[in-house]
Amino acid sequence: MGDDADPADLDRLEALDDAALARLAYGRAETPESRMLAQRAARILASRRPAPPPVAAPTALGAPPVALPRAAGPEVGDAATPEITPGAEEVPVGRDRAPGWMLAVAAIAVVALGIGAAVASLPAEPAAFAIFADEADPEPLATEAVYADRLATAGERLLSPARVIASTDLVDGGTIDMVAYRTGRPGAPADARQVCVALFGTLGTPAASPRRWERTCLPEPEFLADGLDGVLALTGARVEYRWPVASDPRRADEVEPASVSFRATGPRTVTGVYALDSTALILLPESDRAPSPLVASITSAAHPPGMPPIVLGPVELARVDDEAILIGFVAEGAIPGSELVVCAVAAQLGVARGTIENRCIPVTQFVAGGVGSEASPNAGVGTFSFRWESNNAASLTILRPSD
Repeated sequence: MGDDADPADLDRLEALDDAALARLAYGRAETPESRMLAQRAARILASRRPAPPPVAAPTALGAPPVALPRAAGPEVGDAATPEITPGAEEVPVGRDRAPGWMLAVAAIAVVALGIGAAVASLPAEPAAFAIFADEADPEPLATEAVYADRLATAGERLLSPARVIASTDLVDGGTIDMVAYRTGRPGAPADARQVCVALFGTLGTPAASPRRWERTCLPEPEFLADGLDGVLALTGARVEYRWPVASDPRRADEVEPASVSFRATGPRTVTGVYALDSTALILLPESDRAPSPLVASITSAAHPPGMPPIVLGPVELARVDDEAILIGFVAEGAIPGSELVVCAVAAQLGVARGTIENRCIPVTQFVAGGVGSEASPNAGVGTFSFRWESNNAASLTILRPSD
């Protein structure tokens, strides 16, 4: 039953269902006629089967497609007609489809590879915490060990090294270091751990001992969401500090670095003082005009040479007979680079070791409200009550008689 087969026979074969055709195609064929009939049934059966779609590996996790193994079977010479093996008892597996168990194993392997690649790409720590890794700074600053010791001594439970992430210089050669660290118990949940920054100020020479000025902490989730920032108010100055983080870890390289800045809150020069609306400060003589011996002596006791230098004054503001005197002057701030300060000094006279009371405030505060003691004639405490106003009005009252 070759190409010259009876059309009626072909019609009868075409009318058979797939199961009947399979029995003819793969059943026992003992005669030439039965073998030809089997070949024709196999061709009809093959023409009815659509080509199976290629098996694609999952791509959601970014894994490449994996080629599935080809099922073992007889070599096929014709793409449309499988070779018929006489005497075959079972229907063989199709050439373009792997057995079900092989497909399942391959799919599981692809998914496992994709998940493994995704997990491997996740950072062990958030990008903001990379600064705490040992390899982040192969030569850590010597001061970082000092800062870590200071923090531990103060009761901090450090989960990381202390790292200087920003610094700013002061006018006298000192510095302000912004030190970052993590605190909490190992293994505690993220919201029970904290991210902290401490500001350490070193005044004068680099050999001076640093002092902690500020400490700010946030729970780790809050820090990773918004970063950390703050303002430290000092006498005559303010320190602003920021440690920003990326809300999107993929854009961590675009985040601005941590920063700390120091600025004066008012004038730092005599010219700046004269520009303020204050009669009292305008009337103060320059420091090159020598004060009286009495004023110079009391000023030296209240403001010794080791303190920041005086830039205006001193001058006598008020006196109570020969019992007390009030002196005023303008000096540099205690922190290098800060706003100038206005000082009022009340002192007893005629007593070998008389009482001296000293009040100093930033220039801008003096212009706004004057300077003086908190005591009053009715308080019954202290030795003096004194005031020096921006319009140059001055008052001095003795609260307790001299011994």
